[in-house]
Amino acid sequence: MSENLIYGTDILSYGAVADGKTDCSVALSKALENGESLISFPFGTYLFTKSITLSSNTKLHFHANANIIFAPENDNADSFIYAKDASSLEICGGLFGIKDGTKCNAFCFKNCQNIRISNCSVNAPTGIGSIVFDSCEYASVVNVTFNGMSDALVLTGKCLKVTFKNCTVKSAVNVIQCAKQNRLCDIDGLDIRNVSVSFCDSFIEFLCGKAENVNIENVNARLSFSFFKLFSDFALSDATLENIKLYIIDRVSKDGKASAYFSLASTPENLEIRNLKRLNELESVPPAPTLLFKNTNADKAKLIIDGISLDNVINARGKSKTVSMTTAKLTNPTGKFIYTLEISVAKDDSLNIPYGDFDYLTLYCN
Repeated sequence: MSENLIYGTDILSYGAVADGKTDCSVALSKALENGESLISFPFGTYLFTKSITLSSNTKLHFHANANIIFAPENDNADSFIYAKDASSLEICGGLFGIKDGTKCNAFCFKNCQNIRISNCSVNAPTGIGSIVFDSCEYASVVNVTFNGMSDALVLTGKCLKVTFKNCTVKSAVNVIQCAKQNRLCDIDGLDIRNVSVSFCDSFIEFLCGKAENVNIENVNARLSFSFFKLFSDFALSDATLENIKLYIIDRVSKDGKASAYFSLASTPENLEIRNLKRLNELESVPPAPTLLFKNTNADKAKLIIDGISLDNVINARGKSKTVSMTTAKLTNPTGKFIYTLEISVAKDDSLNIPYGDFDYLTLYCN
């Protein structure tokens, strides 16, 4: 997209005024009804009081510093930009602001294909402001800055090939939430890369449903509660995490439960974590556990950790009578003492890895 927006139909030609006072809802609706497929918004401030519904093959290109204010006339607005049963949609550029106190999503797509949201920011100081993909395929959020009071990205229904990369998230509840308000999700292909997070509760929560082929790479985060939270009603398989740097600031969640970097209330099939670094310069004592795991759905689960300290070997062995360490060997005899640990966890048993970094962790069902 050209920053000068020389392509597409200028929204000003449909009567929009970029003064921040004139309602531009009618102008955009007219442009869409007239079949305009590429609509450009020059620099300025645009006020919208009504939700906008997109149809297939529609692109909205905003100047990089164009301000878009959504201040709905009533409290029943579910989202600012909405699409259902549509394909080939794009929103590029712009600084999107949800009016203070308005509780609605910024963007919501249902049963849509080929969606791209890029190079923009979403600011919802006291509203919701989420990006929602409900039963969508080939949807991507790229180079987006999010500052809101709810989840940045919500996935529900059956989703295929969702990408979330090069994003910055501040002050959200969760960066990504899979399922919402008892709405199941079924995900095949979730790719998360190059994400910076600050002052959020958790990075990703898997609430209810299932997901496979999840990849998370290059995340730098500071959180209040957890990085990776897998609930008992969620089936996860083939998940890979790599190059994760994070620390947790608080010790206890709002409901009184203890925090943890990884909290697994069910047994995933084939979970791999490579190169985890806990940045604990702001941590108090005692630190949050690295891993809390309860085997609820497998006859036996096996956990292999490479690059773990001797203190953690001792602590991991002593947490449960039915957790046994089958092998332990010194893998780096010079410098710090690093071990490889193999643990079998019986059904309904729990495991606590209390602290520390590791080079590699794999968890799978026997």
